[in-house]
Amino acid sequence: MPVPVAQISAHDLLEVVVVSLLAGVAITTLFALVVRWGARTTEAHYAGNSVARIAYGALTTVAFVVFAAGVVVGVQVMLSSK
Repeated sequence: MPVPVAQISAHDLLEVVVVSLLAGVAITTLFALVVRWGARTTEAHYAGNSVARIAYGALTTVAFVVFAAGVVVGVQVMLSSK
């Protein structure tokens, strides 16, 4: 059943738009960092720089965990909405 236009709040609509944009930028940026730092890990490995390899590997792992947690939280929020 469609919601009458009078019941849709401009504040709620603006909140949805802002949160969606922020979440989209954040998730995209995190995944881009995973790819970038993963590539740097491989470059450091081939260059024989074990300190950089470990550092980039740790950054990649942390970024991926945050990315995955963001996706899980986003899906939970979408599924729990009324």
